[in-house]
Amino acid sequence: MAAAAEGVPATRREEPARDDAAVETAEEAKEPAEADINELCRDMFSKMATYLTGELTATSEDYKLLENMNKLTSLKYLEMKDIAINISRNLKDLNQKYAGLQPYLEQINVIEEQVAALEQAAYKLDAYSKKLGNYFYLCFDHLSLACGDVEGKFDVLFNRVRTIQKKSGNFDLLLCVGNFFGSTQDAEWEDYKTGNKKAPIQTYVLGANNQETVQYFQDADGCELAENITYLGRKGVFTGSSGLQIAYLSGTESLDEPVPSYSFSPTDVSSLRTMLCSASQFKGVDILLTSPWPKYVGSFGNSSGGVDTKKCGSALVSRLAASLKPRYHFAALEKSYYERLPYRNHVVLQESAQHATRFIALANVGNLEKKKYLYAFSIVPMKLMAVAELVKQPPDVTENPYRESGKEAAGGKQIPAPQEESACQFFFDLNEKQGRKRSSTGKDNKPPQAKQPRRPPQPPGPCWFCLASPEVEKHLVVNIGTHCYLALAKGGLCDDHVLILPIGHYQSVVELSAEVVEEVEKYKATLKRFFKSRGKRCVLFERNYRSHHLQLQVIPVPLSCCVTDDIKDSFITQAQEQQIELLEIPEHSDIKQIAQPGAAYFYVELDTGEKLFHRIKKNFPLQFGREVLASEAILNVPDKADWRQCQISKEEEETLARRFRKDFEPFDFTLDD
Repeated sequence: MAAAAEGVPATRREEPARDDAAVETAEEAKEPAEADINELCRDMFSKMATYLTGELTATSEDYKLLENMNKLTSLKYLEMKDIAINISRNLKDLNQKYAGLQPYLEQINVIEEQVAALEQAAYKLDAYSKKLGNYFYLCFDHLSLACGDVEGKFDVLFNRVRTIQKKSGNFDLLLCVGNFFGSTQDAEWEDYKTGNKKAPIQTYVLGANNQETVQYFQDADGCELAENITYLGRKGVFTGSSGLQIAYLSGTESLDEPVPSYSFSPTDVSSLRTMLCSASQFKGVDILLTSPWPKYVGSFGNSSGGVDTKKCGSALVSRLAASLKPRYHFAALEKSYYERLPYRNHVVLQESAQHATRFIALANVGNLEKKKYLYAFSIVPMKLMAVAELVKQPPDVTENPYRESGKEAAGGKQIPAPQEESACQFFFDLNEKQGRKRSSTGKDNKPPQAKQPRRPPQPPGPCWFCLASPEVEKHLVVNIGTHCYLALAKGGLCDDHVLILPIGHYQSVVELSAEVVEEVEKYKATLKRFFKSRGKRCVLFERNYRSHHLQLQVIPVPLSCCVTDDIKDSFITQAQEQQIELLEIPEHSDIKQIAQPGAAYFYVELDTGEKLFHRIKKNFPLQFGREVLASEAILNVPDKADWRQCQISKEEEETLARRFRKDFEPFDFTLDD
């Protein structure tokens, strides 16, 4: 107690005893062991060292690579420097050489200028020469008329000549072949003989062809019959002041002895041939006048209409024509007009080129059939022409019809017909020019077997285009002829798109009879004139494929739209795009010689007469013709390529038909028949 009183606690609180080992272990647990930290540091520094070593190694290698590249670049630079030095040296050499060539180059420039000037002068000289040549030819160009059998109709002939001269200017002469006088006395001739009337042009006539007219020709050597009317004589050559040579042979062939005064014999022909052909420089005559046709003149040529050239005509005239080689040969007596295609007077690849011959037969004056009896032509005398111009061959020239047949006439033997081969193997058989009246007799120039026209085949069933068929939409018909009719096209490309259709049932042009062909040609020519008067050109085409009745499509194209060459190019281009072989054929070719009846084909005729033809062997686009004409290049109505897409009402069709009939009436040739 005393201790407590003196400031010492009375009791002492005893603390529990501490285990030093346990405390030490706990502290060790709280702090990592010193040895482990060192290990981690060593590991970290080791890895860092490894990484840095790798990086330094890679950097060292990259540096070495860059160093090598730098060395290579330096080497290349040195090489390029050497090359640049060489180029500079060579360029300097070239500049020196060019400087040496400069005078020569200047001379070349001068020469080129001189050559260009000479070429220009030559061009002008050539043009001037051609112009001068044209003027030269014009100075000696004879405008002439040839006439068929006059048969005493002098007023009709000379009035017609006056009309022609008013329209076309004056002609130099009129050549009359055939029967100039009629078989009976005529007061008309007395007016001319006495001078009351006068021929408007210098007229040359052949002599008598029968006993009744011998009295008019008193002098066998020729004489003046009336003012401006001269009888040439029995046979001979008339040479004009300009050198125009006209050979003539009066009368008809006779093999009898003595020879009648209105006939010629083999001796007459032989003497005329000898007179002309014996000259060393003889090339031919300009004109040959005979009254009879030459026999076989139709061989290898276009159809001669109703005249059988194997039976009619004179074999002696054939021989004469073969020898004299006239540029024009006129004949008559058959009351028919026939312009044969020109024929050549040389053998191709065997003889040098010679001029071609044109044979023209003329009808009788004032004939009711309105066949052509006057033929106008211009001719420059052969002796004044350059050889190259003289022997230039027409595109439609044929083989000589007398080539194999001119050896038998002496002594009066008949000339045999040339050996015939299939015409379509070698050439196109050509028709007479468009608008010409004719009466073809069909194949091989055979004469007609009967006067009645051949009846068309009958359709196997209802036909939409046979005019007598109830299926025909007659309100579309705008004109009716004897064998054909015109109708507006249904769904036409334009308002005046028309069809030429045969009245009877024919599938194609190839199958048409001669009289139908003639009227088709009339319609074609008339429509061309009609559309031309309205500022349009017309395109015709036929598709004989998947059709049963001939439809000749006639589509007018305004002149302002395009030219004919554009239309032709469009057909050819679109044909090529569709793998269609569209061939150009001769202008006056007869399609019957190209396609046989029943053959499928597509055919185009342009306003210039150019023709395109495709023989259809398999599938053919039905709207091809319309597609071409509807294209932007021509009519620019592509939506009308298919007729079914552009049909109009019946009332509109009737209105268009009435308008077309009215407009076409002044051109309607059926009103003259």
